[in-house]
Amino acid sequence: MTGASIHDCCSIDDTIVFIVSPGDIRKAVGSGGAHIPRLSRVLNRKIKIVEFNSDLEKFVENLIFPLKPSRIIVKDKSVTLVPSDYRSRGLLIGRNASELRLNEAILKRLFNCESLRVSDGS
Repeated sequence: MTGASIHDCCSIDDTIVFIVSPGDIRKAVGSGGAHIPRLSRVLNRKIKIVEFNSDLEKFVENLIFPLKPSRIIVKDKSVTLVPSDYRSRGLLIGRNASELRLNEAILKRLFNCESLRVSDGS
């Protein structure tokens, strides 16, 4: 529908996640994000569009955009996000940890990651 190349697509809970090829995020999102509400109406699901990057740390940055943690720690098959403030921590986790679980499922699927955690900031 948007003309962007899809790297991967998955349905997790009530959200469809489109992983677009590097450089295609603007094409996928559209001017001012116009494509997202249209896709959401057509598919009758929440939509999340993420630009793929083979570097795990950069992909995590794309996955949680527009949030910017102070650090991303990748150790073995585990990723820990250190939020820049308390508000960011809440947004990274989401209500009932929904945002955290969604992002963790995406990382497990694409990078065989075992866990995604958000630290308490200390």
